[in-house]
This record gives sequence, C-alpha cells and structure tokens, in this order.
Amino acid sequence: MGADVIAVSRSTNKLQAALDVGATHTVTAGDDAAGEIQKITGGGHSFHWCV
Repeated sequence: MGADVIAVSRSTNKLQAALDVGATHTVTAGDDAAGEIQKITGGGHSFHWCV
C-alpha cells in the first residue's frame, strides 16, 4: 500500500524540490487548490500533514 504525496506551494522551485524528494503530485497554491486536490484524491483524503 503506497501513498500519494501532494505538495502545495506558490513557489515553482519548491514544487520541483518536492517532486525531487518523492512527491507524487504538485498543486499551485491559490483559489482552486482545494478543487485540484479533490480531483487528485477522488474527492477526499485519509491523512494530511502540514510542514
């Protein structure tokens, strides 16, 4: 069982760094970030962490 790791940031450099260390998806922070995350997750999530 794997995990999808979604990185959210306004910085393209930070999003690329997240991909480099294993993020499976990136979303640019903004008005529709939640909608993009819902598309990736199929409408929800099981766990989340903010760092």
